Amino acid sequence: MLALESGRLVVFNVTGKNALRTVDLAAVTAATYAETSQTRVFVRTRRYALSLSSGADVIELRLDRDNARQIVDAFEKRWGGAVTRSDGNVK
Repeated sequence: MLALESGRLVVFNVTGKNALRTVDLAAVTAATYAETSQTRVFVRTRRYALSLSSGADVIELRLDRDNARQIVDAFEKRWGGAVTRSDGNVK
């Protein structure tokens, strides 16, 4: 579970009770959104990820397909920078 709070992004555990990681948005130097697919035994799977770079740290957030783009758009708006998309284009 993710929460975009004032000036920070908070990653919670599945129940939403315990914060696992807090990222200060001002410390984020780059953000990349990627959609990847993989085929295994005739089954195609897609993964959606938002990677955040902050100094030497890189945080990769796996997103749900139903709201991945909404999360990326909301992050981009709060962060104030442009998220690089998987095809190399910047929105």
